[in-house]
Amino acid sequence: MPEPQKGTDSGTESKTTDAVTMQRLDVYRESFPGEKIPYDRAVAIVSEIAKRLDETGKEKVPYLQMRPANIAVTQDGKIKLRKFEEEEDKDSEGEVKLGGKHIDRTYMSPEELAKESADQRADVWSLGAVFFELVTGKLPFSGENSDAEIRQVIDESSRTWGLLTLRQNEVLYRALTRPKEDRYNTATEFARALESAREKKMPRWKAIIIGMSIVVLCAAVSLLIVLHVTSPNELIVPTQYPTIQKAIDNAKPGDTVRIEAGVYNARVKLKDGVRLVGEDMDKVTIRSEARKGPVVRAIDCASGLVSDLTLEHVSLMIEEYPNPILLLNESSVEVLRCRVRYASGDGIKIVGGGHSRIQECTVQSNAGHGILVTEGATATLKNNKCSENRLIGICFMREAHGFVEENTCWDNEECGIGVFDDGTDPVIENNHCRVNQVQGIYFGKGSNGIAQGNTCEENGKSGIAIANEGTAPTIRNNQCRKNNTQGIIFFLGSGGVAEENTTEENGWSGIEVNGEGTTPTIRKNQCSKNKGYGVAFVNGATGVAEGNKCEENEKSGIGVKGDGTTPTIKDNKCLRNAADGIAFSDLAGGLAERNECTGNKLNGIAVTGAGTNPVLRENICSGNESWGIFFDHVAKPIIEPDNTAENNGKGQVKGSE
Repeated sequence: MPEPQKGTDSGTESKTTDAVTMQRLDVYRESFPGEKIPYDRAVAIVSEIAKRLDETGKEKVPYLQMRPANIAVTQDGKIKLRKFEEEEDKDSEGEVKLGGKHIDRTYMSPEELAKESADQRADVWSLGAVFFELVTGKLPFSGENSDAEIRQVIDESSRTWGLLTLRQNEVLYRALTRPKEDRYNTATEFARALESAREKKMPRWKAIIIGMSIVVLCAAVSLLIVLHVTSPNELIVPTQYPTIQKAIDNAKPGDTVRIEAGVYNARVKLKDGVRLVGEDMDKVTIRSEARKGPVVRAIDCASGLVSDLTLEHVSLMIEEYPNPILLLNESSVEVLRCRVRYASGDGIKIVGGGHSRIQECTVQSNAGHGILVTEGATATLKNNKCSENRLIGICFMREAHGFVEENTCWDNEECGIGVFDDGTDPVIENNHCRVNQVQGIYFGKGSNGIAQGNTCEENGKSGIAIANEGTAPTIRNNQCRKNNTQGIIFFLGSGGVAEENTTEENGWSGIEVNGEGTTPTIRKNQCSKNKGYGVAFVNGATGVAEGNKCEENEKSGIGVKGDGTTPTIKDNKCLRNAADGIAFSDLAGGLAERNECTGNKLNGIAVTGAGTNPVLRENICSGNESWGIFFDHVAKPIIEPDNTAENNGKGQVKGSE
């Protein structure tokens, strides 16, 4: 592509070379309605930019800062990055001088603003800010770039502008998260994630057929309006119609099939737009034999309602006929105030396209999951009670999406809420998961998503569990109490972030990171009064523990144990624990830096066992009942002179003979 002519931000905004017109990207964006570039076109531009950025490292090509004013674009979306060149030495609003060049804070990564070392992940941050501006017409940040502000901005884009889907939001959030370890590794990886988050487009042949169908439908509707104008009706069972299905078959979109008190042995197929309403779920029951299939099914229904009913199977044919009671297939149906019980399979199963809403339902004693959302379906589940199901209370799998809000999941034989498979990414918020036989909430098999504001207590194993390579959710602001093992556990190579959670009075660790390849970031959590460690890294795990408060645990505040276990432990407070503030043992290594270890029953920091060799730097170990820092005769810690160990019961540093 021809080189654009040289220019600064205040210079010429478009240049023509070799019959190709190029514009600055910010000027190009202004040519679109609302200064918002369509998502697909913005992805194409960002993908081209990503290729150039990732080539920079190989070719060592110096480019100016990543921002729209330094990017040239043609009308067909081809781009060129402006190379590093001298600019006029002047200041302007919103800019600072770094190394004699003008840099816009808006597109700077947190590590660049803090003058820390930066790599390709800083480009990911900047490119994420550029992309956000392209598709929303607004700058993503102002003031301090806190994680909370990022989340608020991106969530607002979905609510207010209606431009971004849930998956697109999550891709952007990962690109714009503060810790660079949690971002995409390269700009190309970020661009590919944006590409995979595109909404699927309808095949042309199908669009033509649907278009023709719409034309025919509109003509038919117009004719009906001319012949007869009707308003929505109520069809009452059994006063007017002897069976529920007969009433549904005679209903029009918008009509209500009203079911009077009684027990009905029936299988029902809902029609698009029809409302199926019982007198009260305690007075109206629809039931059928499990072998015959679902009690109520909706297939290809763009709208509809099922409310105020009890739906149940009359026999549990688990192995032979594992059928759901309520099946929503490629439908957008609201299910409200229903009781769903005794299914031979899942209580409610939501499959394929559409966006169904399940609210204020009781889903209990089913042989499968209480509610299953699967195969690309999207659902909003709110204020439901899911209990005593043989598998999981609420389960998302196979690229399912949606929102799980304010549900209560208790006494299920597996976990309260489970999330499985790559591409599955629900938002799980403000739920109560208690006394489930395994975990309160479980993420596995490469799934992602967010769990925030949930209460997970008294579960048979952990409050929240994250397992398997590629599984990397955000676990934020949850309360995990009195679970039999851990409050939160990452294992089997999982990653993600656990931040601002409270884990207390659990049967073992507050938060545990277990196994090779397990690399989460654990930050700003309150881990107290657990029967084991506040935070534990074991069996070859790595990751980061930063800014946590670990106090009054029955073992050490933070424990690091096992060959190859090498986390970074920094800026934590380990106070008044029954053993050490921080304990390294059994060939563990890693870095302990700037931690405060005070008032512990034994030592501030203890290092024991042959081959145990952490680096201890700038820690404050004071007021402990034994030593500030202790290591035995076979341990090999690197204790730098900038540690502080004062007012301890036995002394500052002790190397046992």
